[in-house]
Amino acid sequence: MANKHRLGLTPDEVIAALQKDPDRDHAEWWEEDARLEAQLNRPLSVEERLRLKGLLYGQLATTGLPRKLGHRIEMWKRFVHDLAVVDVDEVTEYTHPLYQRSRLETLVEQLPAPLKEDIRRVLDPIDNEFRSLTVAVEKPVLPGINRTLGWWEYRLPLKGATSL
Repeated sequence: MANKHRLGLTPDEVIAALQKDPDRDHAEWWEEDARLEAQLNRPLSVEERLRLKGLLYGQLATTGLPRKLGHRIEMWKRFVHDLAVVDVDEVTEYTHPLYQRSRLETLVEQLPAPLKEDIRRVLDPIDNEFRSLTVAVEKPVLPGINRTLGWWEYRLPLKGATSL
């Protein structure tokens, strides 16, 4: 049985609904596209929008994470910025954003090549800043249960890492 999001639609049903009536105002579906398009510095094609929405709603059904890619990128950027100015005192303050980054990576890996490359160009400077604010470690900060671990999960913050 396919995963369903909170409105009871599978990712394929979301795509089918959008394709069925492309002229209808789907403000609820596209509300975040302007943010993502600004981050990418280009408009999304209809095919990219449909693929992205299907994937996001599929992830929402399984993880409960926000269905907005632009928002997820902003959350990662804000976390990395905060690492530069705030000591990390709690494990969850540090590990939750790492988990979210992993889910973001899972999503990006499933995107069509042109969109994936553009999103990588947005993420690369943020990831490079994260590397500069952290140090590599041998063991992952988060356990890898039924998932592939990202390189970010093998890094600890330079500031405030004593409790981690």
